[in-house]
Amino acid sequence: MKYFKFVFTPVLIWMNFEVCNSRGINGGIGCAACTLTTGIAMHMSEVNNDTILATAANICRSLPEVIVKPCLRTLDKLEPYLTSAEVHQLFTPDLICYGLHFCHVDEGAQYCNLFPKPKFIGFHEAVQKLRFEHAKIGGYRNVKSFDACTLPIVSELCTALYEWFENMQPAIDEDDDLFSTFNVARGTFWRGQDCNDSDADTHPGRTPLNSDAKFDSNCNGIFGLRPSDHVPWEKALCDGTEGRGVITVGDSIGAHFHMPESWFDASLFTLDVIKNISSQIFNEFDWPEMSFSTGFMNSTEPLIIKGRTDSIYLRLRERNLCNHRDYQNLARNGYSSFDHLNTSYKIARSMVDKPVLLLFELLGNDVCNNNPDTLNNMTTVEQFRSNILSFMMKLDKRLPPRSHVVLFGLVDGSRIYTDMAERYHPIGRLHHNVKYKDVYEWFLCMQIGPCNGWMNPDAEIRASTTKVCSLIDET
Repeated sequence: MKYFKFVFTPVLIWMNFEVCNSRGINGGIGCAACTLTTGIAMHMSEVNNDTILATAANICRSLPEVIVKPCLRTLDKLEPYLTSAEVHQLFTPDLICYGLHFCHVDEGAQYCNLFPKPKFIGFHEAVQKLRFEHAKIGGYRNVKSFDACTLPIVSELCTALYEWFENMQPAIDEDDDLFSTFNVARGTFWRGQDCNDSDADTHPGRTPLNSDAKFDSNCNGIFGLRPSDHVPWEKALCDGTEGRGVITVGDSIGAHFHMPESWFDASLFTLDVIKNISSQIFNEFDWPEMSFSTGFMNSTEPLIIKGRTDSIYLRLRERNLCNHRDYQNLARNGYSSFDHLNTSYKIARSMVDKPVLLLFELLGNDVCNNNPDTLNNMTTVEQFRSNILSFMMKLDKRLPPRSHVVLFGLVDGSRIYTDMAERYHPIGRLHHNVKYKDVYEWFLCMQIGPCNGWMNPDAEIRASTTKVCSLIDET
């Protein structure tokens, strides 16, 4: 059943598009995804001298196999609409997504646009015109009322997806020891590879069973007896070397969240840069296998990630090969000190296992949020201190003796806006029409931004955010 759930998870992500919309207003993340995808497809059609329909069809065919046919069927239904010359001349990606009902205007809200508004027609008038044309081909879609997880066949799979995502546990873990043989979905990219997924007593980082004389119980590749004296290799090579694993508990920086510019810049975009998109979805758009803490492999795709991986895990492994595969990444995008209160229970370590170096990095989400009243929704100094102490006390019962914990301070993001505001975002480079300040204002309008405090045109709000950050750091 676990394999069945894993194979069909991409289908759930596609079918349950609306479930992801919980963040923000006016359609939230779903609306944003439509706007960005439509913008990329339209720009690609210009760069490649191709039609937007053909471009979109090529993108469909590059998706996971189970999604290709439904995606192409949707395009066939929308062909009269997408091939309209009027659409290309007058309407922006924002307008198209409002016209397709992926975006809507919540009560008390206003239209939010990433791209410049059309010059020759009012925004509201354009949306109504598009919806009228869409309705003529039977394309009405009420995004606010559909929930794929209510379907009988899908409900169990949605539950499995939710548990995997919320619990930060491998989607496939046959022996329930929190280690897996699959690389994505909190698998081996996140925790060292399990060398026997049918035995919960065999996993990276554990104290060797009988010095691993017969089999590799800690998955570091060292087992068996030395022929000359029949001493276990684990004992001969690793005893007295102070073996030590590394565990990261943190936010998107620890998880190495990354959205490549080649996904947004039409001059760089090719189908090759999204050929592994299902894996990137499974990994929550994180790249822990290349992170500063648990990274262990270099990128082979320079258009996605450039540079050589150098991590704390690799440094520990270089000093002592007995540390092979002994890493765990428990970072999560958007997590704050409140979110990590119970993360200690997700650490796969016992008091009799090898000691660890635990990196606790919460670099911004206690002051960063997407709330319109951002300043009154930041973690207070007292709350932050209480949360950290509570987490640390729980570690006393989770980490083996001689383990160490390193606490990172919050990062001052006060220069984000001033340094980036006037630069063109990759999605706006083709027509020089979208700068980072436009993206930040769109984030504010849609309430989907990662940090309203610093990604804000209001200098006073940015300064107040920096003050709160400094006070928390002083604790």
